[in-house]
Amino acid sequence: MKVFNLFDGDLDKRRDRPGFSWTAVTVGAAIGGKLIGASLYELEPGEKSFPTTTSTATRNG
Repeated sequence: MKVFNLFDGDLDKRRDRPGFSWTAVTVGAAIGGKLIGASLYELEPGEKSFPTTTSTATRNG
């Protein structure tokens, strides 16, 4: 298994959308893992990773 340093590892994904810009890496894939899922996102001040969503689903029963 490979080692990935969270502080200086290469972030290989990028999103440039006004208000929602970030760089990221899928850590599990970066270390060669098949059963681990973890992502690291780096955001500039004032940016958000994704728009906020609200669920209105109700459950009967």
